[in-house]
Amino acid sequence: MEAVAEGLWRLADYHEKKGELGKAIKCLEAICQSSVSFFPVVEVKTRLRIATLLLTHSHNVNHAKSHLERSQLLLKSIPSCFELKCRAYSLLSQCYHLVGAIPPQKQILYKGLDLTNSAGHELSVKLWSCNFNSQLANALIIEGDYQNSIAALESGYIFSVEICYPELQVEELVKLGITDGMREVSLQHSAIWMAGVYLMLLMQLLENKVAIELTRSEFVEAQEALVQMKNWFVRFPTILQACESMIEMLRGQYSHYVGCYHEATFHYIEAAKLSESKSIQAMCRVYAAVSYICIGDAESSTQVTPFLITAFIYEMKYTCVYVCLFFFFFSFGLLKEMKYKKEECLKGNKKNYNKKMLLKKENYMKNMPIIFK
Repeated sequence: MEAVAEGLWRLADYHEKKGELGKAIKCLEAICQSSVSFFPVVEVKTRLRIATLLLTHSHNVNHAKSHLERSQLLLKSIPSCFELKCRAYSLLSQCYHLVGAIPPQKQILYKGLDLTNSAGHELSVKLWSCNFNSQLANALIIEGDYQNSIAALESGYIFSVEICYPELQVEELVKLGITDGMREVSLQHSAIWMAGVYLMLLMQLLENKVAIELTRSEFVEAQEALVQMKNWFVRFPTILQACESMIEMLRGQYSHYVGCYHEATFHYIEAAKLSESKSIQAMCRVYAAVSYICIGDAESSTQVTPFLITAFIYEMKYTCVYVCLFFFFFSFGLLKEMKYKKEECLKGNKKNYNKKMLLKKENYMKNMPIIFK
């Protein structure tokens, strides 16, 4: 039956490359629905692949969640398979996050951290620890638990610092044949799946590094991490396709931090175009609206309200009520700020207003990557 599974995996690869995602998923689900049982590891890998396709290319979160929950049950009977278990925890956490189920998301992330804490000190363990701490910080922020969120970020940062040594970054990728100049077209088929796992984790690490360095105003370090992300994407565009929108969003944040607001709006709009997630599209539009406000001219000001309205519609339709309420009050605050700016300018107090707003924006923008990540 291993040969049958391998054949269906290859057929799914073929359909995915042609953009026929429905056919690809049917090939994979044929393994899960077979009357003849496959080995549990084969079924787990297949279900994780299905969930990844659904989360990347559709809004069918519940379908992906059901496959991941089934994978969890299967993995309980398997004593090893560290990578598969971590992958399942991470994807299931994303599902819970998308449906606004924060308590079960935190529970699954704590299980992931318990697993990594007992798994040694290898590179992959540290990478997964960074991943779980990053997602946990986001979940805690939504609940307003900022103290523990910062603690989670600090824990992830400790691991990221340890991994930043060049000899560690390449201990697992070299084993898979990923060396300097290697591109995805040259990878062996058997190495593609695991290469994707490690590359996605490295991109998560670099994403965290950009966010942390920007909050510290370390722009050179943030720029270097962005360049690394872009270089990895150029070399592995298919494997890292899901990261393209995030790269553009981070470029927008970098541009905003260094005061290049026109460039920031361009990158945010591009990020929204590249993402199929309505939530990310809404977030990008909010970012763009903030940059338009910072530009401050009449033409840019006219762009703010349409961006906020379309973003709010997406949030209303595709996310939980708590996110919608938060987004509503945030949007209301931005529009109120614009009204206040206009009134102050009409009163002739533009100079005093600009000083006040500069201080407010400096304090607020420092926390933007954490708040809106």
